[in-house]
Amino acid sequence: MIDKALALAALKKWGKERQTNMAIEETAEFITAWNHHKRGRITEREYVGEIVDAYVMLSQLRVMYGDLFEEIFHEKLADVYRKINAPSNETTDAVKIIHKRYARKNIEELVGSDRRKKEELNKVNREFTDKLAEVLGEDTEDE
Repeated sequence: MIDKALALAALKKWGKERQTNMAIEETAEFITAWNHHKRGRITEREYVGEIVDAYVMLSQLRVMYGDLFEEIFHEKLADVYRKINAPSNETTDAVKIIHKRYARKNIEELVGSDRRKKEELNKVNREFTDKLAEVLGEDTEDE
């Protein structure tokens, strides 16, 4: 982030609306630069220059919105952290399929017609399913 005093000075000199419009313009130039860079029409240095221009303007908006920005910023970072550390969808799906396919089949094979054992294993199965849902952050009500 740019120096807070510099951001405040720019906001004071040019105003919030003008700096917001400038931030929009700089982010649009960044998008255009990305497309030009992909096609080899500009150098990496020119592309990074547009990133820096957008960053400077967005840093001013960060200062302008202060605590609200910081609150939302940290919420978004926490979301990214959770996504990075969550099991992949492929892994999640595989675990669900294996559980559904084998848990019920094994209960039948293990207990046959013994009702008491069947109820006990069904209880363990529900506990396992609930724990799996908790770990995966999902609801198991309709499964």
